[in-house]
Amino acid sequence: MANDIHLTYGVVRVGETVVGIPIDNLTEVFHSSEYSSLPINSEFLQGGVDLRGKLVPIIDISLIGKFGKSDNSTRLGIVLESSQKLLSFFIDAIVGIANISPNQISEITDSNDRGASFFKSVFPFKEKFVTVLSVEDIFTLPDVLSVNRTDEGVSAASDKGPPMLTFLAGGALYALPAVEVHAAVPKQIIEETAITSGPCLGEITYHDRRIPVICPVTILGLGRKSSRSVSEVVVLRFPDGLLLGVAVDAIRDIRTFPTAKETKIPLWQMDQNFIQKVLVQDDGEQIYVIDVKQLCGTKEIADIASLSEVDVVKPVEKTVAKDTVTANNIVKERERYLVVDLHTRLAIPLLQVTCILDQPKNVTPTKFNTNGFRGYFSRLGDTIALIDLRERLGAGQVTSQQAQVLIAEDSGAQIGFLVDRVVGIEVSQWREKLKGKAGTPETVVQLGGGDTSQVLPFLDLSALEFTKSVQQSPSG
Repeated sequence: MANDIHLTYGVVRVGETVVGIPIDNLTEVFHSSEYSSLPINSEFLQGGVDLRGKLVPIIDISLIGKFGKSDNSTRLGIVLESSQKLLSFFIDAIVGIANISPNQISEITDSNDRGASFFKSVFPFKEKFVTVLSVEDIFTLPDVLSVNRTDEGVSAASDKGPPMLTFLAGGALYALPAVEVHAAVPKQIIEETAITSGPCLGEITYHDRRIPVICPVTILGLGRKSSRSVSEVVVLRFPDGLLLGVAVDAIRDIRTFPTAKETKIPLWQMDQNFIQKVLVQDDGEQIYVIDVKQLCGTKEIADIASLSEVDVVKPVEKTVAKDTVTANNIVKERERYLVVDLHTRLAIPLLQVTCILDQPKNVTPTKFNTNGFRGYFSRLGDTIALIDLRERLGAGQVTSQQAQVLIAEDSGAQIGFLVDRVVGIEVSQWREKLKGKAGTPETVVQLGGGDTSQVLPFLDLSALEFTKSVQQSPSG
């Protein structure tokens, strides 16, 4: 059907302008610290870059349009192909891959601008307009040389497989289908939050949306983990509009692998294998192809991706116990809660928790032993008060060997709350204050929706009375 036809573009940023390139004309993205001057008298020719022993001409794209100020320090470039000829130019950033319906594309009207013949249409993408580059016209620029593509007799038409985005992580080179990529985000700080646990490194904010970021070494089992908090991030598309970031050392290029030999990983040691195949290049380089479909279908990974959810969900009907009286003050909300096990299952606002730790091995006891106060432990040079949350709530002590500590901050001081187990993170639909059996106010929240929804007691850590008293140093 005509409505099912989509056009695929690689989307890049040049200066302040977002440019779309038909994916069939985009052969690869490269990093280059230097390029060579060429003894050719051409207004548009900037020089040439050595790509695996082939000198590919670089054109000065700024001369064919008004792109705004560009960051010349990135030295990130792309290679264009048309009729088996190659050219390249420098860009500032990779934005992502766009699948666009033809009816979303608008033609640009005639203009006296010099660049009008090179940019003939636009389409909307991620709240911006993307200007489509006419690749064929680029190759007609005067006095600009191009080179023949030579893939040992293999033409672009016979390339096997879709274009792949490749990246380095932990010393291993990975690839995944470019159409699975939502965005390629330049280096930035990955913020450690309450979701920083296991394979999840934390979150980034991209276009006002918080996206969880995982460590590929932990999930994929290859390479060595890095302790750096600054990283480039490849953002993957998950079902239902969810997103998941992968922290990478460097985004390498977008290309196909027509001559690579396919093989499998022998003697795999991990429980799960997200490596679909290994591509071995003629020079012996190994590229590990990620099975994105299997990633999306794995509950642990899908649960992390669900934290990127932004859609507003209507509250579902709930049932309230017969011995409570509804106060009729339901507050609709979309907040994230940390679900923990104590004497019962409780919901704690995620914003109140800065990180989650394993139970500390070395705790210094003090004479203050009431309200669950166990003493002090140290982390990253700070002294933290440790509170047994179960005991504080009057339900005995936490005795589990798998107990965890929630770190919260109050007036600049850090307090650790010991809990039996962290169950997960859920998004709320509504919150309501009820009148409990003893006539005291009691707040509950509904987490999730449909058959898997649950109504849990709400626990406000900042409202616990003892927090200010335990901030003082244990003197006398």
